[in-house]
Amino acid sequence: MGKPLGPVVKLPSGGSFITLENGSLYENPDSGKVFAVHGAIGDHWGTLGYESGRLGYPTSDETKVDGGLAQTFQNGTLTFADGKVTVS
Repeated sequence: MGKPLGPVVKLPSGGSFITLENGSLYENPDSGKVFAVHGAIGDHWGTLGYESGRLGYPTSDETKVDGGLAQTFQNGTLTFADGKVTVS
C-alpha cells in the first residue's frame, strides 16, 4: 500500500488510522485489529463518512467475491463489481 503520508491519527471513537500512498490502515477499536481500506471501496466508504458514517469501522480486508471484491464493516458490506460499489 506504499509509504506512510503522515502520522498515526488517534480517533475520538478509540480507533486510529494512517494514510498510505495507496490507501489507509484503520484500527477497529472493538477488536483491536487493523484493516486496509483502499481503491473503489475505500473511496465510497469515504463518501459515507468513513468510520463516523453509517457503516462504522472495517471488520475485514477486501475479499474476492463473484465478479468483484467485498469488504465488511461494523454495520454493512461494500461490494465492488461491474465498475460500481453497492452497500448492503
